[in-house]
Amino acid sequence: YVTDGEYESLSPDIRLHEPAGALVAGADGLDVLRRIAEDGPRRLNPGGHLLVELDPKQAEPVAAMLRPQF
Repeated sequence: YVTDGEYESLSPDIRLHEPAGALVAGADGLDVLRRIAEDGPRRLNPGGHLLVELDPKQAEPVAAMLRPQF
């Protein structure tokens, strides 16, 4: 996911073939991941795994969001 401001700078190959709603996730690019972190535990079966694709620079903030949940 990308920030609102990063979307326009994405390669045309991405911008022209992926809807903005599938890529843009708020001012810090983490809005969708926050929803996943909040809702994930209720949707997983016991012992289930949650996998997300993210930018490496988002790894630490997302890990911090998920730690209390899992």
